[in-house]
Parts: sequence; C-alpha cells; structure tokens
Amino acid sequence: MKKNAFFLLSTIVSIVLALSTLALKEVFAASPVEIKAVAFLPTTAHETKFFLEFIEDVQKRSQGQLKIKFLGGPEVISGFEMVDALESGVVQMAMVATTYLEKKAPIISSNYLIGSLAGKRKSGFYDVMAELVEAKSELRFLGEINPNAGMHMFTNFVARNPRTDFKGKKIRTIGTYDRFIEGLGGVGVVVPRMDVYPGMERGVINGFFAMPLQILEFGLVDVVKYIVQPQLYWGGCSVTFNLGTWKKLPKDIQKVVQDTLHEKEQKWEPLYDKMERDAVEKLREKGVKEIKFSPEDEKWFFNLAITTEWGDAVKKDPVNADKVKKFVFGN
Repeated sequence: MKKNAFFLLSTIVSIVLALSTLALKEVFAASPVEIKAVAFLPTTAHETKFFLEFIEDVQKRSQGQLKIKFLGGPEVISGFEMVDALESGVVQMAMVATTYLEKKAPIISSNYLIGSLAGKRKSGFYDVMAELVEAKSELRFLGEINPNAGMHMFTNFVARNPRTDFKGKKIRTIGTYDRFIEGLGGVGVVVPRMDVYPGMERGVINGFFAMPLQILEFGLVDVVKYIVQPQLYWGGCSVTFNLGTWKKLPKDIQKVVQDTLHEKEQKWEPLYDKMERDAVEKLREKGVKEIKFSPEDEKWFFNLAITTEWGDAVKKDPVNADKVKKFVFGN
C-alpha cells in the first residue's frame, strides 16, 4: 500500500514538474529578449553589411529567443556619441569604432597595432580587452568585424622620403594615429569621416587613413592620387554590448552570440585579405599610384607608426600597459 502511494505521489510530482517546465518554456518563447542595435558606419559599408550578417545569424541560432532590431548607421546616432548611447542603454548593442573605447581604457588603442586574428582572438588579447573595457565602463566588448583589416595613408601629394616629405602636410587625425602624424612632421586635422571628400577637395586636408575598399565604397577615388605602402593599423570595428543587457542574457544565449562571432571572424579574415588585394588593384586601374619606400625607409616608417602610438598609449594608461605589451611586441 505504501509502495503504491509513493509511486502515485512520485508520478504526480513528475507530471507537475514537467508541466511547470513546459509552461516556463512557453512563457520565455512568447517573450523573447529584444534589443536595439546601431553601427557607426553607413549601411553601404562592407563592415556594416558583415555586422548585419552577424545579427541575422545570431537571431536564427537563438531560435527566436533574442531579437535584434537594427536602427541604422551614423544617421541615427553619430559615431562620437555611440559609446555614450550604448553605455546609457539608449541602444543595447553596436558596432563602434574601437578608438571610441579608448576614453574608457586608453591602452585599448594597442588593438590597432596587432594585425592578425591569431594575434587577437587566439592569443587571448580580446579577453584582456573585454576585461579592461568592463572594468572601466558599462560596456562588454566581444570582438571585431575586421580584426586583420589594415589601413593605408591616402594622399594628394607624392612622398618619396618619409623622413621629410610629410612635414607640414595636413592629415586627418583621430586618436589612433595622431602621434604618428606628429612624428612624421605632419599636422593633424580633425575631420568627420563623412567630410573627408570635401576636405580633400578644398585642401582642408592633404591625406587620411582608410582601407582601400573604403576608398571605393565611399566614392573617394576622385580626391586621392596616391596610396602609401605599407599597411598599418588593423581592426577598429568592435562588436560591443551594454554591460547590463549582456549580463541579463541567459548563458546559452551569450554562448550563441560569442560562438557566432568567433565563427564569423574565421570566415571574414581570409575575405579581408582578398578584398585588400582586389581593392588595391581596382585603385591602380582608376589611376591611384602606389608609393613604396626603400626597404630601410619602409622599416623606419613602420616602426615609427607602431612605437609612437604604443608610447602614447603607455603614457595614458601605464597601469595596464604590461597586460598588453606581449601581444604587441611578442615578448
């Protein structure tokens, strides 16, 4: 009799638990997490297209548990204001310029000095970045759309000797490479990204940094004459969450977001290598000429680009410099 009663009670408890679990799943499925996202580049930019590809895949893999509404690019929130909007929760997810995170943790600028996915994701550098950003802000850094995409300087003047030919030239500057421009003897001029074309056209600036593909995408080929080798300063399009929003996501959804981005990085890295080659070739066809320094001068130019910006980062954030030095210099 006792055995029958125990069996009946166990059966009832199992049914109740099963029904409760089913009910909870139905409630959660009926009320997915909904967040808003923006990008600091226009929707025509390939980086934003990759970001949208990432968003779409995350939503599919989460099976409706995470819905991401993409609001648009800088026409919605300017790039300079995006970090503040993300931190305050106006939006919950964004593709932001990594340089805008520097005001939270200046040593993050060292990200631009590392030119490969292996040097960032596989080495553990991204984990350190996430730790530093989270410690200084209400943000969660996840990774980059373009970890190995590098920039070149584009000019409307010829430079044969890097030690002398940039002196007095006006180069568009942001925090990423302002000390490098000073080291070349150039004059840094702050110009919004969308004003680069008229800035070059009117002589406000004589050059700027960009990826070759961006010259084609943003219609800048008409105002540039030269592309300076070598490639410098990699990455810069960070996938970042509002920290409170990130912490509230269920662990399995966090894993979906992270795993999807890691897979996309693996896909995008070889794509960027190809896009670089193809874009440079198209620029040649359109009359943009390459400037290549002698091996000795190129080494000087490259080392100046790295050491000046690293030195500036160390001055601004000496406490955290030791945490990232090995990733930049390999020791």
